Amino acid sequence: LPAGKHGDVIWAQEITTSVPGARAWKVLYRSTDIHNTAVPVSGMVIAPRGKAPAGGRPIVSYAHGTAGIAPRCAITQVDNPAKDATFYSFPDSPDPIDAGVPGLTRMIAMGYVVVATDYQGLGTRGFHQYLVGPTAARNVLDAIIAARQIPQTGAGKQAVIFGWSQGGQAAIWAGQIGDYIEPSTRVLGTAALAPVN
Repeated sequence: LPAGKHGDVIWAQEITTSVPGARAWKVLYRSTDIHNTAVPVSGMVIAPRGKAPAGGRPIVSYAHGTAGIAPRCAITQVDNPAKDATFYSFPDSPDPIDAGVPGLTRMIAMGYVVVATDYQGLGTRGFHQYLVGPTAARNVLDAIIAARQIPQTGAGKQAVIFGWSQGGQAAIWAGQIGDYIEPSTRVLGTAALAPVN
């Protein structure tokens, strides 16, 4: 990995999105695992177009549910990943895994920056630490820092975390270790839907 701190963006590449009024980027950023080992983590950032309000836009860090345990199971590996959620079990789903972000179009319309981690080991090399809460939580929190490092997002200093299933567990852990990220970023709360235990 290049030198840096957890949350630092290694690269960001703009991608297309069908969400009205939005811009999106696939990102690779630094994070750490449960052993404090630096790891690369992929994900995506979606933000409203236009000038951000004074103080910046609030951030929603989305933690997705189980999509698999292999690197190809990352939610950013599907076509057009920056979209509202699709569920592979639905007959009209274009994707082989659950993908996208629930409520993304609405969150963009309300002025939020949305970031979604793939988690360590999904989308990158390495062994995915499935259901290792502290690792997933760090990936979710570092995604917030990464979103703030892309100037075009207008991301501010306040964030919330939203996750379901595997991501619900990650959201709960992230709420417990919220002081992992720098004090200038304030995690206001978490919402965990059907967290796995």
